[in-house]
Amino acid sequence: MGLFGLFGPKWKSKNPVVRLAAVQALGAGEQDTLLTLATEDGDSRVRLAAVQRIEDRAALEALAGRESDPEVLREAWDRLQPLLFATLLDGAPGEDSDALLARIEAPTLFARLAVEAPSPALRVGAVGRIDDPETLCSVVEQNCGKEPGRAALAKISDPDLLRRIASGAASKVTRRLAEEKLAAASAAAENTAPVQEQKDTAPVADTEERRVAAAEAAAAAQLAVRVRAWEQALAGVETLVGSQAADAEQLFQEARERWSAVGAEPPDGTGLAARYADACGRFQEARTALEGERTRLATWEEQAATLEGQVDTDPIDAADRVLADLALQARAAEWRFLDPAPLLARVQAARERGAARREELATARASAALEQRRALCTEFEALSAVEDRAAAGRRAKELVPEWKKLPPVPDKGQARALEERFRVAREQFKISQTPHLEQQEWQRWANRTQQEALCVQVEGLDTVEDLATVADCIKQAQKSWKEIGPAPRADAEALWQRFKGACDRNFERCKPHFDALAQQRAAALEYREELCRQAEEHAESSTWKESAETLKALQTQWKEAGAVPRRKDQALYARFRAACDRFFERRQEHFAVLDEKRSGNQAEKEKLCARAEALADAPQREYVKQFRDLQAEWKRAGPAPRAAETALWERFRRACDRFFAWLDEGRLENLRQKEALCEEVEVLVAEAADDADPRAIAGQIAELQRRWKDLGPVPQEHSDAIWERFRTPCDAFFAARKEQFAKLDAARLDNEERKLELLHRAEEQVDSGDPQAVAESLKQLQQEWNAIGPATREREYELRGQFARLCDEFFAGRRQLFADRERERRENLKSKEALCVQLERVVGTAATIAAGENTALSLAEQLQLAFTANFALAGDQDTPERRLEEVQRIQQQWRGIGPVPREHDRALWARYRALLDAFPADGQEQQ
Repeated sequence: MGLFGLFGPKWKSKNPVVRLAAVQALGAGEQDTLLTLATEDGDSRVRLAAVQRIEDRAALEALAGRESDPEVLREAWDRLQPLLFATLLDGAPGEDSDALLARIEAPTLFARLAVEAPSPALRVGAVGRIDDPETLCSVVEQNCGKEPGRAALAKISDPDLLRRIASGAASKVTRRLAEEKLAAASAAAENTAPVQEQKDTAPVADTEERRVAAAEAAAAAQLAVRVRAWEQALAGVETLVGSQAADAEQLFQEARERWSAVGAEPPDGTGLAARYADACGRFQEARTALEGERTRLATWEEQAATLEGQVDTDPIDAADRVLADLALQARAAEWRFLDPAPLLARVQAARERGAARREELATARASAALEQRRALCTEFEALSAVEDRAAAGRRAKELVPEWKKLPPVPDKGQARALEERFRVAREQFKISQTPHLEQQEWQRWANRTQQEALCVQVEGLDTVEDLATVADCIKQAQKSWKEIGPAPRADAEALWQRFKGACDRNFERCKPHFDALAQQRAAALEYREELCRQAEEHAESSTWKESAETLKALQTQWKEAGAVPRRKDQALYARFRAACDRFFERRQEHFAVLDEKRSGNQAEKEKLCARAEALADAPQREYVKQFRDLQAEWKRAGPAPRAAETALWERFRRACDRFFAWLDEGRLENLRQKEALCEEVEVLVAEAADDADPRAIAGQIAELQRRWKDLGPVPQEHSDAIWERFRTPCDAFFAARKEQFAKLDAARLDNEERKLELLHRAEEQVDSGDPQAVAESLKQLQQEWNAIGPATREREYELRGQFARLCDEFFAGRRQLFADRERERRENLKSKEALCVQLERVVGTAATIAAGENTALSLAEQLQLAFTANFALAGDQDTPERRLEEVQRIQQQWRGIGPVPREHDRALWARYRALLDAFPADGQEQQ
């Protein structure tokens, strides 16, 4: 691993185990990285792990379109299916719901869509993709809607299923249609049954009547069949009225063709012709209105998208006015099929964002203006204490125009306060500047004397003949003038003109001197630049001897060259010396290494020759890379001793030429086999478009790709074209597969969230208190749980186990509670029946009480109770007072006993009440 590999991302490691661990550590927000690993990683385990972490539908669709590994492809497709399903359940905003439906494979998802999809057209489409009659029957038994119910019923012909629908369908209309279909099938069977020949003798008239009756029955049966066909075609047209499906027009034409295929027009008494004409008219009217609404909504959506960007830039008010007009038009328009609410919400959100930004800009501008004015006031106030009074004066002059250019402050009170503060600062600064101005005036008078002396000095140069001396004196005088400050304003201009005139006059005299110096230095500069260029040409040279002699000669010429301008002298010398040093350092290193390497290069090249000859003696297609590597190693090996270099190269080239000559012979055969593979994959992809098994086709395409990789190269001029031909259908097929798999994963994630919500609700219900209410709630939650599809693989088993344990623990405890309560009520039943037996003995047999069937007391227990009651009332104790006391005792005990099983309560109470009513009247009065 290189130095930079230590700090790079682990998912780029060369070790697949490290990459596999890195995939598990990637966050949910790194979908692009996961997609890159899923499509480009060389290890199938890493690709599979990356697919299992991808949650983005678009990424899974792209992966399913290009993946060739069957296991990875299957996983991507499985994760895509629930995402497609969830998108359809959400209404598929901005997408073609029919295209999404076509990419779903699981029949269970079709069944759920047929019941749960938000639009009737989508539910009808899901029904159309279900072939199993049992599944269709279960869809009809749920609340799937009128149109989906009719569509499902049209595909069911089994009488048992029709009777099941007629009795258990959720819709009354569907139940009625099932009964009608059963009746029509029964009538057709009876009318078309062959008439048994009559073997007994019968009159000729009777035979003729039977023949006419049979003909009439056959005609009636044929008419019934045709009426049923007309009704089916009419139902297809009526179902499509107002449909927003993309294939509604095609289905409408198919329904009309079925109507025309029946034959003549239906009889007038059926009313089918009028219904058919009305349905066709309503369909066309609805289609026209729907297209108009779609066009209008698309135009306004495009305008809203443009205006959303404009509210973030100036001018905001113009964009807001257009948005308000757009919302007004959308509300005023008539909408029969589409909902403008998302558009209106989008427009309102954009307007609110624009209003908020307008307020922010106004506040920011006011705050900025206030802060700028405060800053200028603070700066002006600080100028009074600045030591450099000249600089302070210059800055004070700049602050006044800056103040006037600032935008106004909205708050008038703050504006007046700042204006007053700035005015006071200016006045204070003027007062503080007065001493400095007076000092400046005295200094100017002193400067005047110095400037006059310089003027006299320069004017004296008029008589000097040495032009070099004149030039130097003028330069020194100009430097001294700059160091002297300004003179009084009244004399400054005259002194400057006097000094300048003297300098210009003498400089004019020095022109011949300056021209001669400039020519000499220019020539020297050009000469040395040429020496630098020549030295740099030899700095990287490998002609060691010739270049060394040339550079030494250049160094001698450099020393003999004249002076150049000072500002370029040092740079030119550094440039020349760097070029010379570079060459001689390289030459020294070269000669030090060369002798050591040549002998080692010879041994290395002899090994390369031996390896190339061994491969050429037994050529194989996979040796191409090894020969390329050998050639690259040969170039890197460097020269051998001159005596052996040519012979080694000829030996190595002969081995390479021998192998590649053999390889060229097999490339045409490879081209023919790859063309055959192209034809196979094109046929397979065409079959995929005809509803063939996509998984089987994916496996076959993967096998073809493996065979393609096993084949060797083709002629270079055909390589790109044949590869493009083979790759194009593969990419198209896997792109479609990827879209399907992405939807499956989204649905599973959605199911996981829904199941987690159900689990939390179940936990809350179990802790709520009332067992009966909790039981009903858990049953409802169990139905909802069963209606949800599978969650993600890693969570499905865990969630299902948690939910099952929660429900099982509750219902196990509830059953135990009911069992204990039932045992207690059975004991109460025994006790109350025993009291009834005792009461019967007290009342006596004359009461003729019908005790009913005993369900709790055994015969032995009843005899024992009777014996006890008889013994208690035997002898002298059998008196009215004693009987009354016994009845009162029984009543008191009865009230102390709890409830009995519900099925015995009414009969037992009636028995008890009747016995009390039968007690003698005098006993009643005493009680």
